[in-house]
Amino acid sequence: TLTLPRHVFADDAAIDYGNDIQPLFDYYCVACHACFDAPCQLDLTHPAGVGRGANKLPVYDGTRLEAAQPTRLFIDARGEQAWRERGFFPVTRADGAPALLRRVLELKAAHPLAANQPLPDGIELGIRRTNQCATPEEAAQDDVDHAQLGMPFALPGMRAAELQRVRDWLDQGARTTFELPAISASERGQVDQWDAWLNGGGTKRALVARWLFEHWAIARLYFDRGVTGHFFRLVRSATPPGEPVAEIATRFPNSDPGQAFYYRLRLQPGTRVAKTHITFALDADVLQRIEQLFFTEDWRVAALPGYSTDERANPFTTYAAIPVAARYRFMLENAE
Repeated sequence: TLTLPRHVFADDAAIDYGNDIQPLFDYYCVACHACFDAPCQLDLTHPAGVGRGANKLPVYDGTRLEAAQPTRLFIDARGEQAWRERGFFPVTRADGAPALLRRVLELKAAHPLAANQPLPDGIELGIRRTNQCATPEEAAQDDVDHAQLGMPFALPGMRAAELQRVRDWLDQGARTTFELPAISASERGQVDQWDAWLNGGGTKRALVARWLFEHWAIARLYFDRGVTGHFFRLVRSATPPGEPVAEIATRFPNSDPGQAFYYRLRLQPGTRVAKTHITFALDADVLQRIEQLFFTEDWRVAALPGYSTDERANPFTTYAAIPVAARYRFMLENAE
């Protein structure tokens, strides 16, 4: 259940992003602006996405002849300047023009949708719709032909007090100070245990760890029945356990990392949405089952496979050394 901030502020009170602004984005915006394919690549689930801003290029374009450069939040670039170099433009500030975020929210306030009525004919919906990814300068121009492009698109707008809260936040500099949550001592111990196990050495362990990583790379991993609400991603890092994670960005989980790496668990911040939230519990029972399935039978690895096209394209050959029964039993037991 989403809860909007209800407390009242003095006119000059500093607005706290985490308590006052992110809940508004969660309630009104993240249903669309959450995944890699968010409209205009604007991800509002985390302040890092707010600071990154928007981009005109679509993530999925069936007409392109070459692969697009990935633009995954937290993975492919770090810091606003790095994203500017990749074609992202700000939505919370602009030189000589209103902030884009303010512009589209006010556009909806100026052209509200009638409650409990069919959408006007001028609003186009569907998978073939072309997003209007205007820069702040473009959005500041005459909006007569774009009256229905206010945000949230094709949905009711923010209430007046909420819109004013966003205006005030923008006027105060759109600060997005937001600290990562502290993980519990229990979680830290289990993260360290899995980091140590996955990088434990030996060719058999290394091959099984790679197999697990390629299956878990899209998962949100959690401990202790999820009581803390924290979720982690399994990544390849340039740094070993005990040091801050430095994720190696690759297009696919089986792409060549290009350097020595370590498997690491990395806390996944931001608002969770169902379309990207594929969960998997890690605990002592899972680790014991992996040991039982994969390491009780006597099998050998002549040489670890590399990451050339031939070595990684077909998992049946990449992981041929791992007993078939172990692989399929684990997948069947965890199919749901």
